[in-house]
Amino acid sequence: MIHGVLSFFPLIIWSLTVFGLLTWAVVTVESSLPVAVAESAIKQTLLAIHLIIWAVGVGGLTYYRKLTNRHKSHLDQTIQTLQQNRASYAQESLEKSKLLEQLTETAEDLREKQSELERLSQTRAITNHLLDNTLEPQSLMEHLEESLLLITAIPWFSIEPKGAIFLWDDTTQKLLLAAENELPEPPLSQCAQIAEGHCFCGRAAQTGQIIYSEAMAGEPRALCHDKIQEQEHYCVPIKMANKLVGVLNLFVKKGHVRTPEEDIFLRVITCTLAGTIVRCQQNQQLLEAKQMAEQATRAKSTFLANMSHEIRSPMNAILGMGEVLAESPLNPEQQGHIQIINSAGEGLLALINDILDLSKIEADQLELETIPYSPKEIMDDTVAYFKPAGLKKKVGICYHLDEQLPQQLLGDPQRIRQVLLNLLSNAVKFTEQGSITLSATLSDKGMVCFSVVDTGIGLSKKRQEKIFLPFTQADSSTTRRYGGTGLGLSICKKLVEKMDGTIWVESQQDQGSTFFVEIPLQQVQTTTPSKPELTDQPAKQGQRPKAEQTILLADDAEENCRVIEAFLQNSPFQLTVVSDGLQALEQFKVGRFDLVLMDINMPVMDGYDATKKIRAWEKSKKMAPIPIFALTANAMKEDIEKAHQTGFTLHLSKPIRKKNLLEALKTHM
Repeated sequence: MIHGVLSFFPLIIWSLTVFGLLTWAVVTVESSLPVAVAESAIKQTLLAIHLIIWAVGVGGLTYYRKLTNRHKSHLDQTIQTLQQNRASYAQESLEKSKLLEQLTETAEDLREKQSELERLSQTRAITNHLLDNTLEPQSLMEHLEESLLLITAIPWFSIEPKGAIFLWDDTTQKLLLAAENELPEPPLSQCAQIAEGHCFCGRAAQTGQIIYSEAMAGEPRALCHDKIQEQEHYCVPIKMANKLVGVLNLFVKKGHVRTPEEDIFLRVITCTLAGTIVRCQQNQQLLEAKQMAEQATRAKSTFLANMSHEIRSPMNAILGMGEVLAESPLNPEQQGHIQIINSAGEGLLALINDILDLSKIEADQLELETIPYSPKEIMDDTVAYFKPAGLKKKVGICYHLDEQLPQQLLGDPQRIRQVLLNLLSNAVKFTEQGSITLSATLSDKGMVCFSVVDTGIGLSKKRQEKIFLPFTQADSSTTRRYGGTGLGLSICKKLVEKMDGTIWVESQQDQGSTFFVEIPLQQVQTTTPSKPELTDQPAKQGQRPKAEQTILLADDAEENCRVIEAFLQNSPFQLTVVSDGLQALEQFKVGRFDLVLMDINMPVMDGYDATKKIRAWEKSKKMAPIPIFALTANAMKEDIEKAHQTGFTLHLSKPIRKKNLLEALKTHM
């Protein structure tokens, strides 16, 4: 305002100057001018002054207005700028407020995320603990008890340290209490068995859904026990592949608010529990199945041992008496009859041995030896055994031995011989004309390869695929024409595989067959002493001449005693017979015997106990051990080992051949 007034100061000074000059002029000329003229000049001067003043006033007012308007415009701009700045500051403040709000929300989200991560971490830790617990070698109940303790110790879940796990029983269609932690009474006893649909746990089992106690507050009290209804709790079904396994029962703290995260967590936990329960149940079932299988195997082994003994005992009498009769003076017809009896007996004995071998192989009770053997000796014996049958059918039988094969190899000669005997037996059986060749070569793979080539009836492609299966032959007509049980090749295959080898056949129908057997080549590295017999050699000093040597026979089977008596009838040995182990012990103490033939299964005292007591008595008297032979129908490998451990000198299996018995007696007497 002051600045506006000062801006009119020059105009005011100019106006006053003009007014002063005019006044001076009027006064100066007033004296020389007439009055009228002077008055007129004065009036005109005053009028001019007024006009000047008016002009100055109008101009000043205009100028003032312009100046005011200019300042007002500047002020308006300033105000507008201030208002714009204020709006900008307000907008900025609003944006900062929103940003702060967003930051607050983000921080809250981060806290929630962190809390969720902590829950997830704790959940994962609990799950890992449950999985680790599953791998522990514990019973199902121990797994469930530890799992329940882990679940009730979750930090973020407001669970009371008590609960229970029930298992579903398909047989009774009920939930059975399997594990509990501080479950109150009386529910502890009342919840031992829960029917489907009864109480909260039964309802969870029936619906397959998580049941929370508040959701059933309006249900009749008969559906649950009073002590349980007083407190809120979860009942969670435990399922595996939509199949009910059990129910998890957890108690929560008073005023607890159920959240979706809890449901997710409970489903994860129950899935892990389901895996634990199913695995433990399957392991238990496998264990029970294994125990049953082992029990069945033991029963089978016992049955086979008993059957072997019961069958071999009468077979010993049949074959023994047949052999004795064959040596007696008979007419040709009677000789033919005896040959038929002996042949049938040999066939029956071979069948019995095959069945026992197959059963032992299937029960994984067949053990192989690893001792030196000569391939040439095995082939010599095998071919020599079948040459009479080949001559009878006019079929040539020979063998070829590769010169590159070592003279001595390691393996089980008895089982190798058994395989070759079976293959040659089939070749002789199914070859009516031509030849049969047994060969042993060194294969490109460094294996010993045996082969049996015949010119027999051959096999079709279809039959070749099944020929090594048990009780399988080429066809029914083959069985009717040639006989047999179909066990031989099956046993050969299992024996060869037991030796880590392979067996196969190449054949064309009506053009013959070639059976191949490959087994690993095991060379003898150093000179290996021959395997000692199952014997304790008696002292040779003081022995009486053979004419005076006596034998004690202990056997409860009269027919077997008569067979031995018949075998020794024309020999230089004197025989004393008793019917049980106790009599054998008493007779041995008072008599003077050079050898004992001891049966195993006898009444009063068996052969094992009798032999132990004889050896103890010999030791007490400082006597040299007398040879004791186990002459028994117990022909299993374990029977032979037990006989050796008991103190027997030699194990002879029934049925015994006269030649074998006499050779054994001559060797040890």
